[in-house]
This record gives sequence, C-alpha cells and structure tokens, in this order.
Amino acid sequence: MGSRIWVEVKESVHTGRDDGVIYTIPHHIYDCRVLGFKQFLPANKQLNREKHLVQLYTDPGGMRTLSVGSIRFKDPRRRKAI
Repeated sequence: MGSRIWVEVKESVHTGRDDGVIYTIPHHIYDCRVLGFKQFLPANKQLNREKHLVQLYTDPGGMRTLSVGSIRFKDPRRRKAI
C-alpha cells in the first residue's frame, strides 16, 4: 500500500438523471495514492457488470471504485526516452 497509481478516464457521454441534460466527460488522467484495498469485483454478466472492478481507499478521494483496465502503475503521459 502507499503506491501511486494513475487512472485513465476515457471520453464518455452521459445523460443527467434529474434533468435529462446530455454532458460529455473528456478524456483525462489523474493520479492518487493507494492507502488500502477493500474488494475485487469480477465481471458478471448476470449483474450487467462487463468489466472487473476494484475498490480502493485513496488519497485524495476516499474510497474509489475503478475499472481494473483503467489503472496504470506509471504515468502514461510520460514517454520513454529512445
């Protein structure tokens, strides 16, 4: 624990529950420090969960539920030197 991770959020379009307004979340990357692990939730078609999820305690943010495929252990914005 105490590891730094980067979370990659892909662009997505959503509709607001209350007002029906359509909004777009742009592609972005943020980093946080993992303080603890809560649980792993495997993909399950019966529950309409298409991706594996993990619940982590992070700083900042408290508990976060993240798609396993969105977690990176190195900053994806940094390019390797050739």
